[in-house]
Amino acid sequence: MLVIIGLLIGGILVGQSLISAAEINRMVRNLQQYDIAIGSFGTKYKGLPGDSISFGGNGNRIIESGVGIFSSEVANAWPNLKISGFMPEKIFSNTLSGSFIIEGATVNSPSLKKGVGVMIMGYDTSSGSYTVPSVGLVNSFNAADWSTLTSSNNDITSAGDGALTPQEAYSIDQKLDDGKPAYGSVQNKFGMWSGGNKSNYCDTYNGSNNAAAATYKLTNTDKGCFISTGFMGQVLAASYFY
Repeated sequence: MLVIIGLLIGGILVGQSLISAAEINRMVRNLQQYDIAIGSFGTKYKGLPGDSISFGGNGNRIIESGVGIFSSEVANAWPNLKISGFMPEKIFSNTLSGSFIIEGATVNSPSLKKGVGVMIMGYDTSSGSYTVPSVGLVNSFNAADWSTLTSSNNDITSAGDGALTPQEAYSIDQKLDDGKPAYGSVQNKFGMWSGGNKSNYCDTYNGSNNAAAATYKLTNTDKGCFISTGFMGQVLAASYFY
């Protein structure tokens, strides 16, 4: 009897592991498809979604918003991709409703999994700003819990919250980059948002130690990670978000 119970438990654990692996692979595949869509858009319109002059942007190669607000180019990036034909989602609105929405009939932004929305935004590494273009700029996909980002509360600097476990974030990072949370083209972004409550939960980087040596805290199992992926493998500055 004990042997049978052991086999059943083992089978359940293996099944859960396979489901988790499949979900990670799906999230990675979606991020890769979004990256391809960005590249295709750039080839056709010679610019970035949201920022392209063809769609009302200013064409300065950084996807901007108001001062930390979900508006302007940041808000128009996904709808621009949809209108141009590069987003395959069947339920996806061409226009914004004033909020960041990943579920329901008025979806205007994609999700990696339930509760994990993906926002496109640009960041100026030289000034620490989401709005001022400069030489040190990076555009990226940002996977987080954006549920508090609505038309009445649209501050992107406080709305984002952790939505992935350290294991999920590490697995995505490892498949797309180097598995280092504070280095490379995929990084854990948590710690920069005032609205979060799990600073330093996801990884060992604290803003002053060796970013390249930091690791994900895989023994933590809560959803405390918020990852960012640079367009087309664009490397983010070491300790970029801290």
